[in-house]
Amino acid sequence: MPDWTRRLWAETVRDFSALGSFQILFLLGLGLYSLNLSLGARVLWGLCVVDLLAALVKLAVHRPRPDGQTFANLIGRIDAGSLPSVHAARSLFMAVTLSGGYPLLLPVALPACLLVGISRVLLRRHRVTDVIAGYVLGAAVSLIFSPVPLQSVLIPFD
Repeated sequence: MPDWTRRLWAETVRDFSALGSFQILFLLGLGLYSLNLSLGARVLWGLCVVDLLAALVKLAVHRPRPDGQTFANLIGRIDAGSLPSVHAARSLFMAVTLSGGYPLLLPVALPACLLVGISRVLLRRHRVTDVIAGYVLGAAVSLIFSPVPLQSVLIPFD
């Protein structure tokens, strides 16, 4: 594979990973807050809860990342933890919660969520099991913050 395609591929994977970053999703939540006060507040509070719960699990379990990241302090220890993938947790939380308010977003939000998880594994930041654990955490938090029951989002037509 030519060097330019390898660089392009690496950059694309990093870009997909950014779809699960706190900064991007928090800005999306702020924009949503200006359009839909209730759903925006749910998103912003839910993102904070996802991050808090993921940090607690990372501290309790402290499974090292596949890339061997080391740490020097408590914040570094949280960041160096692999289980769960907080990017995956945030992306699934956002996909389900946003689809609860805007069901037409589901066909775009779920594939984006899957791309975030795949990118985290390809970047060697997480193992597949870390991503799955992140998805479980995101789904659990979305049960609390989603404006409609989860089953009506995932199965809209009975």
